[in-house]
Amino acid sequence: MDATYRLREEHRLIQRVLECLEIALRRAILAGRAARTDFDPLVGFFREFADAYHHGMEEDALFAHLSKMGILEEGDPIAQMIREHECNRSLLSGIERHLESADAGDTDAVAAVIEHGWSYIDAQRSHIDKEEHCLFGMAELAIQGDERTALLRTYSELEADPVYSAAYERHLKVADRLIARYGLPALPIAAPPQAVPPEDLCPSAAERTHVSPPGPARKPSWREYSTQIAPDTNSELAVRVERALASLPVALQREALQRCGLDVDPEPLLWKELPGSQLRLFFPVRGGSERIEEGDVVCLVLLYDILRERTLYAHPIHAGPGANPLLKHLGGPMAQPKAQPGEKGDRATRRLLENKTAIWRCFLREQEEFGPEEAGRRWRQRYAWTLIRLYFCERCSACRWGSPFFEGSDGAPHRTSDATAVRPEPARMAGWEAARDAIRRSDAWSVEVQYARRGGFTISEEPQLVWPLDGDHLLAVFPSDAEFLDGGCIVGMAVYFHAPSSEVRYLHCLSAGPDPETLFLHGDRALAFPQPGAGREGAREAYVQWRAEAWWQFWLDELDLGIHAASRNWLHSFWEALTKLLGTFATER
Repeated sequence: MDATYRLREEHRLIQRVLECLEIALRRAILAGRAARTDFDPLVGFFREFADAYHHGMEEDALFAHLSKMGILEEGDPIAQMIREHECNRSLLSGIERHLESADAGDTDAVAAVIEHGWSYIDAQRSHIDKEEHCLFGMAELAIQGDERTALLRTYSELEADPVYSAAYERHLKVADRLIARYGLPALPIAAPPQAVPPEDLCPSAAERTHVSPPGPARKPSWREYSTQIAPDTNSELAVRVERALASLPVALQREALQRCGLDVDPEPLLWKELPGSQLRLFFPVRGGSERIEEGDVVCLVLLYDILRERTLYAHPIHAGPGANPLLKHLGGPMAQPKAQPGEKGDRATRRLLENKTAIWRCFLREQEEFGPEEAGRRWRQRYAWTLIRLYFCERCSACRWGSPFFEGSDGAPHRTSDATAVRPEPARMAGWEAARDAIRRSDAWSVEVQYARRGGFTISEEPQLVWPLDGDHLLAVFPSDAEFLDGGCIVGMAVYFHAPSSEVRYLHCLSAGPDPETLFLHGDRALAFPQPGAGREGAREAYVQWRAEAWWQFWLDELDLGIHAASRNWLHSFWEALTKLLGTFATER
């Protein structure tokens, strides 16, 4: 990990001082005063070391090198990282701006310092997570051979600068004093950077073999994501892992597993530091064959208290379609700390619940296609990917690397030019234009369009499908602009139009999900409307089956391919399924 080793070591230092800031904020809350003697050294460390030196090293060396190689142009994560550097600077400025008044006890200023302080902690931890679990891995993969040599030379030139070297050593001492002041365990840090003579940077024969970075056509997939995240030897994380594995909760679980011929792999599959100085660890369970059955223990999850240096619990994770009850009941008394805070964490948890059901159904199908061992291996890989996204993915977007973190340059999910699967065209039935205009003038249209807009969806004024249900009624479906789907997203609006009276008899929105529309199946009984698919045996039954199958396939595609491809696939099949259900009078596409 030569390309990122120093930066990772600096992250360890920054994370420990973030814990100091967390303690200082709690003390300020209790005291009703934010003392400058407490906050000035902390803000100074983050301003001068985390920002000026660490972020400077990233931007001037690693980011500049990756940009020069031209491998991160689409869904550019570098641009997002630089934006987050700027955001963190702004949050520090917010603390500094209010410190003088907060030191005097001004309640508004104290509240502002606390708000900016917590925001800085959350933003910095999230930023480090993104870099370490995605961007740095990309860099290690892409920078090989001569490119690696050039990057290491850039590092050596920066580290040879006396100003940088002196500042690095000075801030190591500042961090040591802060860590001791707030009663935290000492952090083992590598020796200060030393300049590497140019002659020592000559690549070996093996290093000269250049590994080309992935090309633009490379498709993101869980199969290409490295899920094994091993702690560096002798690092603070490695020490914590050893202590956690040696604890009584783990010993009890191990004893039970060993009776089944299983044991805990000492190398964690996943780890994440959570609020409250707690560390969550996932360890694979090894032993036996690759094949799995529902109920098998496949993983052990631990919660480790960093400050008290003890394991709070160790629970088994079982194969199957269900998830751990702590995840299913986010409001439950034992659900803390969550994988991610707030609504983003709730959304990520709900996504995991859907994904786990989908990958189990896929596993049952793949047993016949690939055999039990290969199907079991694929299930384990997919499940590891769901855990990584649960803890680190706010909303999976389709950058070319398959990153679960990075969004488009405007801060929104990266959009593609063909994101809408089906482009609506005007209907071509004779006399349809008059009926369409009557629908759009109706009160029912106005009410339902406003309802859709309330959820952030716009209904097209041109229909996608139009056909007669009997001699008097037309049924038209107008598409929405839904692009990235989830259960409940409005994907269209169905209109029952009575031709003789030129009236809209009923109108309702259609949504994504596993459940078919009741009016399409029981409209004749519910509201006395003619049935779509009438006279065609099995049409409605086929539509019901498609709805259920397509929805779990959507979540499997969402996991394997990303939300963009999954949404396009589902929308395309949705319009095809409606066409088959409702008849042959569909508009041309």
